Amino acid sequence: MGEAVVGGEAVASGVDPAGDVSEAIAVPESAPPPPPGTLQALRHLFDTNVDDRRMVRGLVQDPAQQPLWQPLLSALTVEQYAECVGRTGLEYDRPEVASLLGGALASGLTSAHVAAALRTTTAYKTQLVRRVARQVVDLAAGRRTIEAELSEWERMLARTDLDAASK
Repeated sequence: MGEAVVGGEAVASGVDPAGDVSEAIAVPESAPPPPPGTLQALRHLFDTNVDDRRMVRGLVQDPAQQPLWQPLLSALTVEQYAECVGRTGLEYDRPEVASLLGGALASGLTSAHVAAALRTTTAYKTQLVRRVARQVVDLAAGRRTIEAELSEWERMLARTDLDAASK
């Protein structure tokens, strides 16, 4: 019997007495997922789920998930919030994910959160603003921060929603 390198590890392989060729395949053990309710676990969920919108909705709205995830989701920093929006696999789901996560923030969704989220996406920026405009707690003071992340055309499209949310 000899040694064969399979997947980077030496494993035994050979011919058994009956003449059949057998080969052991080394399958690397995957690390266990991080514990629920941690930022690492949230990143893992974004990386492994196909439907991020549904996953986030479950974390925010499912009574069984809320106790595990509410402490983290309610305290996301601007950078963490933007990272989550940016990790959303399908760009057209990002406006809803931004809204769901914004609604979970204990201190409320700020213009800094929205501006940071806008920097993570190239498409659907106007839809993102439309979706979260009424949630922004400092819109009067931070509107320009949001508008600075939009093109002139996007600002024109978002103006109606920002105006309505400012009233």
